[in-house]
Formats: sequence, structure tokens, C-alpha cells
Amino acid sequence: RVKSRRPFITIVLHNLGDLIMILANDLKNPEAPVLLPDGTWALTEMHLDRGWIIRISGDGSNRHVIAKTGRPNGMTLVRTGELWVAESLNPPSLLTVTLDGSVETILTGCDGEPFLFPNDLRFGPDGALYMTDSGIPVLEWHDVPEEERASVHTDGRLYRIDIADASIRKLDSGIPFANGIAFGPDDDIYVSATQDGWIYAVKPQDGAEVWHANIVGEVVGLIAFPFGLVAASEFGELYTFSHRGELRWHVQVGEWIRAIAPVGEHIVAAVEKGALLACDADGRCVGSVALEAEIRGLWPCRGGVVCSLAGGRLSRVGLGV
Repeated sequence: RVKSRRPFITIVLHNLGDLIMILANDLKNPEAPVLLPDGTWALTEMHLDRGWIIRISGDGSNRHVIAKTGRPNGMTLVRTGELWVAESLNPPSLLTVTLDGSVETILTGCDGEPFLFPNDLRFGPDGALYMTDSGIPVLEWHDVPEEERASVHTDGRLYRIDIADASIRKLDSGIPFANGIAFGPDDDIYVSATQDGWIYAVKPQDGAEVWHANIVGEVVGLIAFPFGLVAASEFGELYTFSHRGELRWHVQVGEWIRAIAPVGEHIVAAVEKGALLACDADGRCVGSVALEAEIRGLWPCRGGVVCSLAGGRLSRVGLGV
């Protein structure tokens, strides 16, 4: 383990009962919650028993299925109100889904090469949609024992899609399990290769590599801040790189990290035993919150984060940082 270069001072936030709101129970593999303009939430349930896109009221009192697609993964919203969805299974494709449940298949591949595992998708500063494909059929990946996954060949890819005409271009390939996407101040695209700990910065025009860096263990989170790019390792370590690729700092925050999310200028990490840690731009811990179960997923929302917890609970946590 790499030790932090400074001790941490933890400030436990109080009166959390007023800040935690349960949005749903009994979810199965929730992913990609999107806050809609009316204050409701849309999210995917990736478990094969469901394969749904669902909508939950802002106070968690109501929910309904918008559409069943197969195994929806990443999702984002456009100004027209449509959801763009990375469907990873049925078949692997890029979909649009309206809030009344109309589903349209936009793309199933690029230049005759079919998608394998559409994963994350984000709109870039140029208005284009960027999508990672993890480069192995999802059921094949799930059949590989976790301890053997590092040795499995995956042809991860990064695509750029113009949503006006659905034109698509492959910017990069051969990325070991391409997953997370973030954008730098010069519009460079950051892509994480979850499988082997590499991070790549590429140009949006042609995918030309700007720089690359490696962290220890799998990359479980990637966030671009004005002060730099933050990457999280499964082994409980946070790394911050300048936007030119130089390592600025590297600290250990726990035994492991499940996910990270931005809250303002702070980095919030989900660590062992259901805890959230908030760190500042210099890697100092400024607060912590204990939840009732292990955190499986973490996403930013206004004033805090949304957490998926073991047992299928989805909670919104307000954070005073």
C-alpha cells in the first residue's frame, strides 16, 4: 500500500438524518441516475431480471418503468427531453428513449464493426456524444472469474457521435475495458481503462493521444476538475494529475474505493463499511458520512450525491461541503 503524504483530519458531519433521503428500495444493479427538469429521476436497472429504465419521483414515493430494453447501462439526457442510452446486450446498441416509453435504435456499430459492450456515454463541450465500448460481450465478461479478468483480452473503444445525423467515428480502440469518460479544459477526452489501471487523454477531433498515465489497480472513478484530473484506484488510493499529465498528488484514503463523485470542488469517495469521505483539491479529508450499508455506486447530484447501497436501496445524501 502507498501511504498518504499527510495525515487526515476527519470532521464528522452531524444531523445527517435530515440530509439522507431514501429514493427507492429493491433495485437491481441501478446505474446512471439522471435528474430530470421536473425534479424526478430516471435511471437504469442493469440486472438481467429487469433490464429497465425507470422513473422515480423526487421524494421517492412513486416509481414506474419507462421502458425495458435488455441491459441498459450508461444514460444521459438531451435538451429535447430524450434519454440517450448505452444498451449493452439486446443487442449492444445506442438507443434513444422518450419519457413516455418510445424506444428507437440509433446505432448498433461503426463502419460495419458491431458494438460489443456499450458502457459510458457523455456529451462533450463540442455538443457531440462520446461513448465507450468495453470491448467484450457483456455475458462473456460476466462469466470470467474476477481474479482472471486482468488477463482477458478486451478491445475497448471510444466513439464520437453527432446526434444531429447519427454519424459515428471511432476515435480509439484496443483500450483494456474502456469505461469512464471525462473532459479536460482544452476539450481533451480522458478515458479510463478499468482493467489495467491506464488513463488516456486524447483529442476529440481524431483520437490522437495527448498523454497517458497508470495507477495501481483498477480505475474505479475519473473526474475532471479545474485543478486537474482525479482518478481512483480500487485499492483505496486517489491520484490527481495536471491536465498535462503530471502527477500532482497521490494519497491513500481507505482499504478500498468503490466509486468517486464530484461535489463542488470536492472529491467524494465511497469507501469500505458504507462510508463517504470528502476530500479537497489538495487531497485532505474534510468530512465523512456513515451510511447503513456498503455503497455499490455513487453519482453527483445538486448539493450532494446519490448512492446505490447493498440490498438494492437508492439514497440521496446531502453533503455540507
